[in-house]
Amino acid sequence: MNTPQARNQLDSPDKPVTYPVPHADNGDGLPGFAILLVLFITFRLFTGLLYRPGGYIRDYSDFIFYLGGASQIDHGALPFRDYWSEYPPPFPWITVALYKLVRPLPLWEDPRLWFNTALILFLLIWETINLVALYAIARLAWGRSSALRSAWLYAMLFAPVYTLTSAYDAFPLAFMLLGLWGAMAMRPTWAGLAIGIGTSIKLFPIIMIGPAARLFRRPRHWVQLLLPALLVVLVVAGIAYALSPAYFTAFARGLIDRSSWSTVWALLDGFDHIGAIVGDRADPAADVSLHESHLPWPWITLAFGLVYLWVWTRRWDDRSPEHVITLAGFTVSLLFLYFKAWNPQYLVYILPFIALLLPNLRGVTYAVLLTGLNAIEHPILAGVLTETPWLLGAVIIARTIVLGLIAAETGLMATRPQPALPRWWPRLAYGLMATVTLGLLLLTPPTWSAYRSSRLLKDRMGPTAIFLRAQTEPITLVLTSPMGFRHIYPLLHDRANLVLAAGPQREARLTALTRAEQPLWLWVENGEDPDTLQQLAEGQPFIQLAMPGGTLYRIGDKTWTPTGPGTLGGGYRLIGAHIDPPIAMPGQKITLMLYWMRVGRAEGNYTVFTHLLTPEGTLAAGRDNPPVNGTMPTDTWPERTLIVDRYRLRVPWNARSGLYPIEIGMYDPVTGQRLPATDANGHPSGDRILLPQRLRVLPRLWRAWRVAKR
Repeated sequence: MNTPQARNQLDSPDKPVTYPVPHADNGDGLPGFAILLVLFITFRLFTGLLYRPGGYIRDYSDFIFYLGGASQIDHGALPFRDYWSEYPPPFPWITVALYKLVRPLPLWEDPRLWFNTALILFLLIWETINLVALYAIARLAWGRSSALRSAWLYAMLFAPVYTLTSAYDAFPLAFMLLGLWGAMAMRPTWAGLAIGIGTSIKLFPIIMIGPAARLFRRPRHWVQLLLPALLVVLVVAGIAYALSPAYFTAFARGLIDRSSWSTVWALLDGFDHIGAIVGDRADPAADVSLHESHLPWPWITLAFGLVYLWVWTRRWDDRSPEHVITLAGFTVSLLFLYFKAWNPQYLVYILPFIALLLPNLRGVTYAVLLTGLNAIEHPILAGVLTETPWLLGAVIIARTIVLGLIAAETGLMATRPQPALPRWWPRLAYGLMATVTLGLLLLTPPTWSAYRSSRLLKDRMGPTAIFLRAQTEPITLVLTSPMGFRHIYPLLHDRANLVLAAGPQREARLTALTRAEQPLWLWVENGEDPDTLQQLAEGQPFIQLAMPGGTLYRIGDKTWTPTGPGTLGGGYRLIGAHIDPPIAMPGQKITLMLYWMRVGRAEGNYTVFTHLLTPEGTLAAGRDNPPVNGTMPTDTWPERTLIVDRYRLRVPWNARSGLYPIEIGMYDPVTGQRLPATDANGHPSGDRILLPQRLRVLPRLWRAWRVAKR
């Protein structure tokens, strides 16, 4: 029997440990659970109403899609009648009902308020049922004290709270847990109804049929379990099909044709981007795949099926509640190892079983690691580091290792006659999790470099920062806009002396700067009063340079000219360049930003060539077109104006790892004659400018599979 004492041996088989549980009056546990329930509900209620998912990184959740779909009723369109949905029918219909309920309310400044509030209150009911069902399941198996411990652990986890405010998975999860509880309470009909309802909301609850069936031996009990589940699913499917056979068929086809993403299966197919459901919802024949799969899915399915069948048939005579919970935990973890795609909300289907089976340090470590990996993927990789497939691949591999550990641990627990795991298992599990954590920490420097690179590319002060970094003289830059100062400081603080001339110290700072002997630079944003220029210049000559978003003034010698890596044709100076991302993988597109300024006469209309070279110097990829996508011919460039020129290059699929140089040049599109080039010192350098930056290309890693298939 898997008693609480025996369960505590999982961490130390040779030395039982008694874990403390929260105080419960008379050992009952119910007052303690009542306190937990109140805190659980209010914490999630206030979270759902008063914070936004994504924090300051990305104000974004699936609620946006839910509202967008539900509001189609304003046009007279109903899901599964006038358009298909990637979600099974009940939830889209419920969102329409919630939308119609709040539609009479006057809109707030953020039009999402009332719909999101109604949805949060609806989902909170089911999230509360999740906690109650988890407590009831644990109480059936291990008693009140251990049940309270598992409930406290689940209540303190972050991922269910985040999911409650960003996705609807608390709804189907409630029926999954209710189905498991019904089976453990020897109520096959109620278990079948719960599993059937959950399956009609989202398909995952159907997997509880496997663990539940282990509790029953008589054929009539199996019928009582399976028949209600089947009837519920058929009724819901029948209603949806009757509304529109075409749109219901599109939904069903989408389940089969959906691409893999964020899993090792996606990596093996060479897809290492954040996934999404695609396709026109109004088109029943829309293509919903992001990429073509070359994996032998029938064989993969067979392999996972045989593994599950082997575990399912072990300990056939053991129909104890604790064995059923263990088998259910193994079923869920194995499912998500097998499943083609991973979304962050899928974690909430695993966490209840971690709370039930591993209410110890190892279980908490599993939960925290998986939650952290989810946070890296969403919202950081989805919204900030969108051009770092190598980091996404690392997250996917790390998550697969952790899921594999959970599947292995629950599988061992389900197949061994004794509850204690092998003595070596905790050391192996902690060792692998430590390796995963260390590996992710080692990726911190290149990740930070990728973030800085992306901000330099996208920040409104980025072009000005790149221009000033290219100048060889000491830089003192004066800004009068606090936000301009905050934007440029991270990009330029290691290269220039930055002075914010605003606030009570403005006059004192400007007076001190006018006494400086070195030239001064002044940034004035568009629409800002340039009166500071007169105070700083005091009759000195100055040069005015037009920048994106504002004007840059150089106060001092009027014969000054900007520097940069090189000049073409004596009149077109390349001030600087930026490669983003600085680290790429084969097949990945990179952005090359060129920053030009005319320093001589503008004669002729030239085409720019950008060549990515191999480490040996041969051509790897290239792009030729007139500057700024043909919108600014070279013979129209105004003097002393920074021209921002953007190009996209794809690293070849067969590229080897190494440092890849980039060369830039111009040529006459009629004759093909290239303009002569000079380097930063004015010396002739042939007919090209070789950038000082180089692109680092990583090994093919998982992309090698795709290369072989192309």
